[in-house]
Amino acid sequence: MQAGQQMAASARVVHELSNLLDGSLRNVELVISNLQSTAPQEAVDPPLQGSADDREVERLLVANQAMRQMASLLRRWMHSHSDGAPLYDTQQHLDQAVLLAARLLRPAAAKLGVEISVSLPDFAGQLPAGPAYTIVSNALRNSIQAIADTPKSKPHSRIDVTVKIDAGFIELCIQDEGPGLDAAIIDEQGELCFGQTTKPHGHGIGLAMIREIVHGMGGALHLSNRSPRGARLVVRYPLNQTREQQ
Repeated sequence: MQAGQQMAASARVVHELSNLLDGSLRNVELVISNLQSTAPQEAVDPPLQGSADDREVERLLVANQAMRQMASLLRRWMHSHSDGAPLYDTQQHLDQAVLLAARLLRPAAAKLGVEISVSLPDFAGQLPAGPAYTIVSNALRNSIQAIADTPKSKPHSRIDVTVKIDAGFIELCIQDEGPGLDAAIIDEQGELCFGQTTKPHGHGIGLAMIREIVHGMGGALHLSNRSPRGARLVVRYPLNQTREQQ
């Protein structure tokens, strides 16, 4: 492998680990804050039920799950040293991967008054996760960051994550009510323009990673703006490609 390819592989690993660690720390910080009785009054994770103590334990379990996935990513990379090896956890099912991404990022969204809603088909627990965690977590992070960076964003908005199975394809749709997408990052076919980002300190790695993964599986990515405001990301990839990774 050439030096440039090695750097690209390392960048993807570091990027994924950074996302996982960030989400874990946010959940741990919430637990510490609540235990010290200094937590702000805000919406947290809607699926969590039971007493306050039960919810704190659940957050710790979520963080633990993410850190275990981090360890799995590292092991897989160290054994392969290949940028072609899948970096996602093949032991998860589709519903677990999508829900983990949403749960990790709900605290960050809640601070902005943003709700993350997830809609899954009933049989998602029977399907392999494939790259779903990587796609959903990066898309959610982009939506949250765009809303945070835009003072005029509508308060108490939402981000919807929808999963569908259609004609042998998995379709993931992430749409928000934020400021929308800058035309500079989308080409005429609704594809991401390589290396473009509108974030003040961004490098375009998240969306570029999604595009690379989806294209590598024979799928497609489409970006668009919603009316009257917001952005939509839709990715489709063959279900049989996720099964081949098991």
